[in-house]
Amino acid sequence: MKKWFIALITILLLLLVACADPESSDKVESELSADEVYEKSMEQLDTLESAAFNMKLDQTMDIGGDEKVTTIADVTGEIIEDPFIMHQDGSITMESEAVGKMEINIEMYAQDNVVYVYEDMFNNWMKGTMDDLGDIGLEIGDKQSPFSHIEELDQYIDDFTFEQTNDTFDFTLETDHEKFKELIAEELQNIQMKVDGSEDVSDIIDIDTLHVAFTIDKETFNMLSFTINFDISITENNETATVESVIEAEFSDFNTIDEITIPEEVIDEAVAPNDAFGF
Repeated sequence: MKKWFIALITILLLLLVACADPESSDKVESELSADEVYEKSMEQLDTLESAAFNMKLDQTMDIGGDEKVTTIADVTGEIIEDPFIMHQDGSITMESEAVGKMEINIEMYAQDNVVYVYEDMFNNWMKGTMDDLGDIGLEIGDKQSPFSHIEELDQYIDDFTFEQTNDTFDFTLETDHEKFKELIAEELQNIQMKVDGSEDVSDIIDIDTLHVAFTIDKETFNMLSFTINFDISITENNETATVESVIEAEFSDFNTIDEITIPEEVIDEAVAPNDAFGF
């Protein structure tokens, strides 16, 4: 399932998880270690057949002077593994002094390697492969799973605070340690930030703060939610940019989604990406 939890277009996401009272006198404690819980959750992810997701991104990038760009994105969707198909619907709001405020609504269907994308700015559906859309700047790839943020944490699990409620396992990390540069670099790639001329983002970033939290269901070991919050500085060619990002996600409806259908009008009306952009 991990391979095909595809592309949420630049974005990611809200967490609203109800927890049992940690002070409850009848709290049920598991004897599993943090490593064992995380491993069981990753095993459960491998067998996942379907799920729904709600993901959000709130990001501010300041590159000095009036060059500040804020991005707010919100995506909801459903995905089925076999045969693979996904639907997502969301919005992106970008604002800067230079171009003002721009709001884009995006809807997407993906089936195997075929992707249909609708942007209200162009008022039409585009059809292409993952590579086609990447060529025109809509980076969509199989590494951009909603769960990819958490799948990369295995080497850091011992650094997390590990707690339990009656219903959940809760992992929390709060740090500014340089050892997590690679983790931040991976997140920048997942949300499609590009740093021109740099092959290794980790070489040019400094971590001011990093907060990571995720919640796992105690009975099923399904990943219920995660939050990643980081403030960093990126220095290149004697210029420094600061980036503040909050990525939040919530997952639900595990193995209960029976069907996702691409509407006939989407298939019939879709045009090639270059035609949609007029070149």
